[in-house]
Amino acid sequence: MSFNEVNPETAKPWTRAELFQELETARAKHSDLSDALDLTPAEQQFSDIISWPAQSANLRARWAIHQEEFDIAIKDLKSLYKAVLVFVENQREYWATNPLIKQQ
Repeated sequence: MSFNEVNPETAKPWTRAELFQELETARAKHSDLSDALDLTPAEQQFSDIISWPAQSANLRARWAIHQEEFDIAIKDLKSLYKAVLVFVENQREYWATNPLIKQQ
């Protein structure tokens, strides 16, 4: 697996192993910073890479929300369509009983 960003040391796109190694290096370098900030393990967890199962669960949850919103939008469109049909029918009746030009 390769990425679009170029590794300045090798002048080639980053590999997954290189990225993981850089992450571990950065964690080791900045571990004293997280200790100084007094982050709880739960707070430190949010700064880590998101796992595939967590991403999958997040995607499924977001998809369910989108489906629910889409269903609501469809229901609203159907009720709007019915209201427009009633309005058009009322206008037809009005113009049939009240023509613009009165006949003599």
